[in-house]
Amino acid sequence: MKHLCIIAAAILLACCQAKASSETMNMTEGDTLYTWNLQEHIKDQPISVPRGGDTPDIVTLLTAFNHAYPTGDLSYLLGLANDPKFTRSEENEYGGYDVIDRKNGYAGTDITSGADGSYMDAALWRRNDGHRLLILHFGQPTDPEIDFVLCYDYDPKTQQLQAILYPATARQGHRGA
Repeated sequence: MKHLCIIAAAILLACCQAKASSETMNMTEGDTLYTWNLQEHIKDQPISVPRGGDTPDIVTLLTAFNHAYPTGDLSYLLGLANDPKFTRSEENEYGGYDVIDRKNGYAGTDITSGADGSYMDAALWRRNDGHRLLILHFGQPTDPEIDFVLCYDYDPKTQQLQAILYPATARQGHRGA
């Protein structure tokens, strides 16, 4: 019986590794978080934005977030952002879309690969007080269905993103801006 449990555990581990390796096809080395486990890793701690300056664009802020919480979807999108001319693909290799609109402060991707698909959107609001508000939306349509929003305030004086709304507060109610 002990050997049967070990064999079953080994098979389960091999299946999980095979699924993970197929999902990380476009990920860079060190990416570890996926839509299904990102929420449990987010902490209410500031995120440093190196060279953020007074008016960082959406790619700069997303890069800082991805450095703190590396995700597959965001790493994939930031890989596309390495080309400063990239703005949009109507259909990526997974059948979804990719958008990086630096001027209007929007970025998004939809990696529609069946039950393992996921999507991510981010928007940047420019506030009158010089701060930036970064809104991130992560989702996965099935197995299990996941949909959550994160909000961060960028302070140009400290060059940090501070969580306004993150998963723990989203479950307990909004803390306020």
